[in-house]
Amino acid sequence: NKLKKKYFDFTNLDIDEFEDDYTNISLISDYLDSLKDTLYFKNVVSFFKDNNRIGKKAFNRTRNSFSIFLVSYKEYFNIHAIYKNYGFNLSEEFTEFYYEIININNYLQKVFSSNDRVATVVKDDTLDYISFKTYLDIRDSKNAIISITDSLKLNDDYREIYGEMYNEGLTNINAISRVIQNFGNYIKCFIDDKNVIETLKIDKNFKLSNHLNRCLEVSDEINTLFQHYSKVFKFGVTKFLYADYSETIDYMSDLLKSEEELIAYLNIVDGLQVIYDNNLNKLADYILFLKEEDTLVNDFKYTYFSNLQNLFLEKYENINNYLEIEEKLKEVVVLEKEIIKDNTLNIVNEIRKNTGNKFSIHNINELDYKAYLHRTKNIKNLVLAPTSIVNHYLDINEFDLVIIDDAHLLDANEYNEAIKGKQVIICGELQLQSVASNNLISRMRSNSIINMNYRFIPTPKNLLNYMDGSLGLIKNTFSSNKGIKVITNSILDFVTNLYINNDHVLINIFSKGFNGQKEIYEDLTNLFIEKDFSKNKIIDIFANKLNVVDLSIGYLYHSDYNIIYLEDYYDVDSEPLVNNMIDYLLLCKEKLIIYDNKGYLEQIDSGFVNILNKIVNSPEKWLFNDRIVNKSVVALGKLLISKGYNAFPGHDELSLTLEKNDKLYGVLLFSDYMRNNYEMLNEYRDYYNLFIKRDFNVIIAWINSEENNLDEIANKIIKEITDGENNK
Repeated sequence: NKLKKKYFDFTNLDIDEFEDDYTNISLISDYLDSLKDTLYFKNVVSFFKDNNRIGKKAFNRTRNSFSIFLVSYKEYFNIHAIYKNYGFNLSEEFTEFYYEIININNYLQKVFSSNDRVATVVKDDTLDYISFKTYLDIRDSKNAIISITDSLKLNDDYREIYGEMYNEGLTNINAISRVIQNFGNYIKCFIDDKNVIETLKIDKNFKLSNHLNRCLEVSDEINTLFQHYSKVFKFGVTKFLYADYSETIDYMSDLLKSEEELIAYLNIVDGLQVIYDNNLNKLADYILFLKEEDTLVNDFKYTYFSNLQNLFLEKYENINNYLEIEEKLKEVVVLEKEIIKDNTLNIVNEIRKNTGNKFSIHNINELDYKAYLHRTKNIKNLVLAPTSIVNHYLDINEFDLVIIDDAHLLDANEYNEAIKGKQVIICGELQLQSVASNNLISRMRSNSIINMNYRFIPTPKNLLNYMDGSLGLIKNTFSSNKGIKVITNSILDFVTNLYINNDHVLINIFSKGFNGQKEIYEDLTNLFIEKDFSKNKIIDIFANKLNVVDLSIGYLYHSDYNIIYLEDYYDVDSEPLVNNMIDYLLLCKEKLIIYDNKGYLEQIDSGFVNILNKIVNSPEKWLFNDRIVNKSVVALGKLLISKGYNAFPGHDELSLTLEKNDKLYGVLLFSDYMRNNYEMLNEYRDYYNLFIKRDFNVIIAWINSEENNLDEIANKIIKEITDGENNK
């Protein structure tokens, strides 16, 4: 009370009003006095000072955190007491005790996990937990297995007895058991053990093995005969099983002699069963009671195909009117041409209309590409530009169509702007799949590529055969399709005669070296003068009709004749170079001329000369070397041969190629009426009209008509050929 009075005199405050605060302050003071570590003391004092400066809400949050910590702290000491009751020796210091609890908890988790795993092995639902004795039993079993395995590794007795079959702990007991059992059965086959031992000798064992193998063969033969026997005589198997063995052997011997007859009989039975399964009872009865069996096949074919033909004609009534179909095809082609002509005129008129008001850009300064195109859009419908201009200066969306030429030459990234156009056509040489390249062609999907590999100018077929991947029209005579000639002297006289007979003939002469090319020009000039060629004609030939060049350069006319001086190229052996040179040589309309004045074709073995020899020595039958698959076409070809024509497989989509007196004719057979109409139209347009334009006579025949047989078709073809020749 005195202290309270002194406090009142000093502060003018009644201490009873602040008794709780005083008590808390006293507790804090006692707590601070108990801190012996100066570092802890400074941190706690600093904490109190910081809390004194923060707001009430922050202080409440801090106080709540301390309350949670206090509860957790007390809970740890409760756990401490529980663990001590279970016999754990724990530290009294909090930090050490904290880590000990973590270790104990991990240990208990592993114990429970182990208990669950062992419980799945023990499979005893009555047990709430696995006793420690069970763990000891498992340990003892594991140690016993290890001990036994180790003893097996050192067991030489087993290794000696079982040999290669012994594999220590991995030994296949079942295999050894079967061997012992089989050997026991083997011993029982002999009178005594002495005879068993005798069979183990090499010579005796060899004889015994051969005898057993023969027994197996005989057993298989007997089994096969029994299967045939039981299949035919289903109700006599018991007699076969229970009869005397010698009688059975005799009976089987008789059957063996007629084995082929038996197999044929079984095949007949199986065939009749199929007929009955398909409810063809009338056919089966007809076969069974047939008196003249030689007519069976032809009778069946006649009935079957007659019914099939009637059904087919009911479904496709227009087949008998095949001539009307041919007229319709002609009419469609004519209409197509008229439509194309009208569309062309419309496009031209539209361009003329848009270019009526021309705009001049004269005297306009600083006009960039975009502005230039904008001002001239009505008079400029086509713009040519390199990739650098397209990528940096043009707006590709201003164009309706972008055409990229030589797309195989540059990297694909060079065309990054061009390929963004509304419509893009990419042109270039198709690259081989084995060649690694990053151009636009190599990035195209195969179904997006139109392979333009067709030569519309007639080319000798012998040359066309060696143009890999190329198709095209051929010459209209058999002799001109040879397409190659070897000349050993006076080559320039041959060239001169060509120009004497035809002023417009185009010739490529391939010779290496400037001096040799100069000599060719000089010699030809002298020959032309001797033949009274005019000065203007000579100049015209050298300027426009004759091209003397090195073959490896590849600069050539689309010529009628290609002439090569073989002495300049006979030693070329590099495969890529050979392929390119052959491709260039074959590109001619009439003939490839090989000037071989030193006999290199017969003496030299090089890649270039070998390919030339193949072309030169191609047998005439190779001119038309495709195979005919359609049996009707084969039969028609044989029939035409009997009527005096030579028949070959058709070129391209032509069904047949005919030859008489060196003249070639094509036959286009329409036989599949179930195809789409446009397929038939495409064949008519692309092959019939295409060949006719090039003076290659093609005859159309309809092979599946009810009114036509092969003989009538052959006569129709011959009549059209004869009429065509007479009308010329």
